[in-house]
Parts: sequence; C-alpha cells; structure tokens
Amino acid sequence: MQADFRWLMLASLGVLVSVVSVFAVVSPAGAYSASQTEAQSDPYAFPNVDLCCRPKPPRVPHCVRHPDAPSCICRRDPENPVCRDPDDGFPGGWPPPRRVVVDCGAQYYPDSRVFTSLQEAVDSVRPWTTIVVRGGFPGGDCREHVRIDKSLSIEGDGNAPAIVNGCVTIAGRGRPTVHLRNLQILGTTTGLNGSDCHRQSVPFTGFDGHPYELRTSGDYAISALSVAGSTLIGEGLLVRSAQAALDADQSVVTLNGGVLAANPGARFSVRLDRAEVKLSRVTVAGGSTGISAKMLDRHPMTFDDIQLQSARSQYGEYSKGDDGVVVSLVNEGLPALPAGGAALFTWNRGSVQGFENAVTFDPGVSAYFGGAKLIEPRQGFIVRAGARVELAGNTIERAKLVGIRVDGGASGQAIANNISRKDGDCFCIAGECRDDEDDIDYRRFELRGNVCRREGSGWFGG
Repeated sequence: MQADFRWLMLASLGVLVSVVSVFAVVSPAGAYSASQTEAQSDPYAFPNVDLCCRPKPPRVPHCVRHPDAPSCICRRDPENPVCRDPDDGFPGGWPPPRRVVVDCGAQYYPDSRVFTSLQEAVDSVRPWTTIVVRGGFPGGDCREHVRIDKSLSIEGDGNAPAIVNGCVTIAGRGRPTVHLRNLQILGTTTGLNGSDCHRQSVPFTGFDGHPYELRTSGDYAISALSVAGSTLIGEGLLVRSAQAALDADQSVVTLNGGVLAANPGARFSVRLDRAEVKLSRVTVAGGSTGISAKMLDRHPMTFDDIQLQSARSQYGEYSKGDDGVVVSLVNEGLPALPAGGAALFTWNRGSVQGFENAVTFDPGVSAYFGGAKLIEPRQGFIVRAGARVELAGNTIERAKLVGIRVDGGASGQAIANNISRKDGDCFCIAGECRDDEDDIDYRRFELRGNVCRREGSGWFGG
C-alpha cells in the first residue's frame, strides 16, 4: 500500500515537472506573441477568439472605401453617399472630369475627351465643371445657340477669344452661377436660322422665389446674351449682335472688361431688369437706348469706368441713339420709400456720347453720377419729379438744349460740374432756365460750384 502511494506521488511529480518544462521552453518570461500582446491591451481580443460583445467598427460606405471603383461613380457626400451608373456615357469614360475641352472645328472621335459641340459639353458635364473652348486656329466657331441651366465655367483658350456664333441663354431652376471668360458671342449678327435665336421658354426662379418663364417677345428683347434668374460673372467678353447685346432679368450680373455692342435698330444694347449689377471697364455701344436699368428698390447697380457710345458700323459710320442711360424703378405696388431710401444707382467715371438725351433718372430713383463726360447731347442730365440725384464733377460738352434739367418735385444736388452749351441754357431747374446757378431759386435741388460756358461767348456761373 505504501509502495503504491509512493509510486503515485512520483508519477504526479513527473507530470508537474514536464508541464513546467514545456512552459519554460515555449513561453519564456517576458516573451509574448503578437496576439497575446493584443490580448493584454484589448480585453476583448484573444488568439483565435471572436467574442460576440466586441465593439464593431463603423461601416464605411462602398463609395468611400473605393472612390475609384470601376463599377460606380461616387457622389462625395458623407451624409448621403450614392453611386451613379457609369453606363450613361461620357467622352473618355467615367468619372466625368472637372475640366473638359471643346473644339468645334475638330473631328469627332468616340473615345476622345474633346467635344465638338459646346452645347453637348454643357449638357454632359457635372455642375461646377470648367469648359475650355479652343479659340482661333485650330479651334473653329461654335455655330450653335447655347442654353446653360447649371453652374459651370466656360472660358476661351488662347490669346484670341473663343467664338460662339449664336446666342447664349443662362437660365434654370436653382439660380445657377455661370462664369464666362475670354469669349466672343456673335448673337444674331451672322445668325443661324432667323433672328430669334431659336430660344424656347425657359423656367427660372425670380428674386421673389416665384417661378417665371423667360419670354422672347414683347418687352423682352431678342439678345445675344440672356440671363434670367441666374448669376453671371463675366470677364473679357465681346458680345456683338444685330439685336440687343445683353438682357438680364431678376439676376446678378458682374462684368469686368469687354464690349457689349448692338445695332442701332435694337430697342436697347443692354437691358437690366430687376437685377443686381456691377459693371467695370465695359464699353457699351448701339441701341435706340444704350442702357436701360429698371431697378428694384433693394438691389443696387454700380457702373465703374463705362464708355457708352452710339452704334458704329464696320465701315466706321455712326448712328445716333435716342437715350443713353435710362434709370427707373419697377412698380411692385408697394408703398414708396422716403426720398433717397431706395438702393443706389452709382456711376463713376466713363463717358456717354452719341445720344440725344444722355442720362435720365425717372421718379423714385436714388442715384449718384460723378466724374463722367457727356459729349454733345441735346440734353445732358434729366432728373424727373420724385427722383433724388447727386451730380458731381461731371463734364457736359456742347449741349444743344440744356446741360442739367431738373423737374419740379425732384431733389438732390449738382456740385462742381463743368458745362458748355451750343444753344439753350446750362440749367433748367423747376422751370427756371439760366446760365448762372445763382439766379435759380429752388431749394430742393442745390447748385454749388458749377461752371457754365456758352460756345464762343466766354464763361458764366460760379
């Protein structure tokens, strides 16, 4: 019995020694496998064990994990990732690039990234794409009417402007923003098929949030460049048309540099109807009315260094217009604001020449006109009853009838203007026509420091 007990003790001791020896060989002190090390730092991680309660990482959408996946094109929206079908077709394949090239004179190749139609490029690209149009040679004229209903940029490539031999219409729901640079738009000058540019009625959203249709008849002119319910930012544009050059309705228009020219038979060269406008260093020519500015009383218009002149043919002949600049307010049926409370019409520097009536301010308008030159008008400035206008530092050369005419009921001031006249008078204020400002007694419109000169008769005035 004792022998059996001793034998059992020796066997147990042998097993214990064997186990200790195994652990000593396999796992020496201080040496752990990678999984064991992870298990020590992560209480849920053990070798070859996946616990049900282990926290799961957030699911990453397919579009984020595979942005270049050939099976789909991802819209990069973390809140709402979706994939678009790549089988819609696009020159050069998917994804559509943010910059494409148009060469209207090139030969079409199915797999090329170069478009041969500007309208096709506009229809195909995503919003906020830049479309580069090759100008001059080897690029050819884009002989088409172009409608833009999404936000994008179109710019001419090269020293010569790219030519759109047709009309451009910018309109669409959502108030798109369009950048145009280094382009020549010929409008109806050479025409495609008629003078209406083949424009269909286009829906757009106005300043008041209501839907409208862009019309092409009645008071809405046929123009080479039309903007309705949209934002146009233009630089270096050359627009020529047998009809109006620019027509903007309930839009925001910013132009820097360029020419807007219409034939003398056009009702106007530029019409700005219920628009917010800033024009700088732009030459405007032609039209029976050069610039028609119909303001909402809450959206300002600013013109810096604008040269306005009558129409000139390619042979150098001039045709005089009726009204250079006409500024008026759109009647919305609302109570009138106090005098001077409307948004300001501002004109700094520049010139107006070749029009019978240079500048007219209609009732309700609040305006500043300074540092400009009016050349040989029949009437220089006309301020209607109810308008409030400041005229400062302008030069009126050789007026045929009157330099500054202010109707009774108008208000404002004329300061340091230099006037010369061929006939008539320098000032007609509330029915009093004089050459000397001191002889006029109308307190609502201040005259101060103006100089009057009659051609060949010396100087008058203060």
